[in-house]
Amino acid sequence: KHYPGFGSCIYCGSTDNFLTKEHIVPEFIGGQTIIDGASCLACNKLTNRFETEVARKLWGDARIAYKAPSKKKTYLKKKPLNLRRFYPEAPSIEIPYSELPAPFVFYKPKRAGLLEGLPKSLNLMNSWTVVTVGDEKRYEAFKSKYGYDAPARFVHTPDSFLRMLIKIGYGQILTTLSPSEFDPICLPYILGVEQNPSYIVGGDPVIHEPERGIGYRTSSMAFGTGEQLLLLSEIRLIANEHTPTYHVIVGYVEGQAAVKNIFRKWTPEQLILSFGSSLELEFSSTKTHQAPRPAATDQYHWTPSVWPLPYLTEKKLR
Repeated sequence: KHYPGFGSCIYCGSTDNFLTKEHIVPEFIGGQTIIDGASCLACNKLTNRFETEVARKLWGDARIAYKAPSKKKTYLKKKPLNLRRFYPEAPSIEIPYSELPAPFVFYKPKRAGLLEGLPKSLNLMNSWTVVTVGDEKRYEAFKSKYGYDAPARFVHTPDSFLRMLIKIGYGQILTTLSPSEFDPICLPYILGVEQNPSYIVGGDPVIHEPERGIGYRTSSMAFGTGEQLLLLSEIRLIANEHTPTYHVIVGYVEGQAAVKNIFRKWTPEQLILSFGSSLELEFSSTKTHQAPRPAATDQYHWTPSVWPLPYLTEKKLR
């Protein structure tokens, strides 16, 4: 699906350059939703850099093994791997990628630091763990045929992976809102100005059952009051497998007029009051209080622990 652009780069605001189309979910993992005329050449090059790191380093072998989309078709025609490369004592046997059960590597998340009211400098990635998704039948067939456990090669790229998620989350919000309708606090992380993406990226610590028939799922939601809303995206890639569900804090809006604008464009199911009820056209105060803290398995894993968040209070004071 194609969405129209906004007449300027969605990242830097430039209008002086040719604007390219932008896949919300990267094309290398099957992204089909596009914002036309979205990114200037400089920003396109910048975002392509961290997406390419994920595509080639974190998911390189897996993308080849399962024939993921690729602009460079030669990249999918890699020479077979030699078993001795992984096991020095093994015979010299060429293994075609079609038999390699290469895993897709994901990072199992904790909640974003901002939602917990933690300092922006505290990097939570140290507490995230690695999970892998692969083809169990290929694993069994590989060991049966070659007598060895299937090797797994990948290079960790946590920052690039999180920046890719932020870019996806931002693009998801732009399918219903223009950049001028909210304060996109995610942009410094996409552009690399801010260095701790775990501050605005987190997720459900519970990995839920696969969503059969769905390649990926992105959705938008908001949390707050009639005076201030936090805008978030929820993302699940390769959703038809046991993969994590992430949340990205994309931006916020302030003032009744701005909040009412979101009401007009989003459904009630996407809007949650800081008191925990579905948001209706009656406005609550912005009084600070403990927000509801759902269980980790609850669908609302993206709700803040305290409202209003210290970040937003400090930003308002400035």
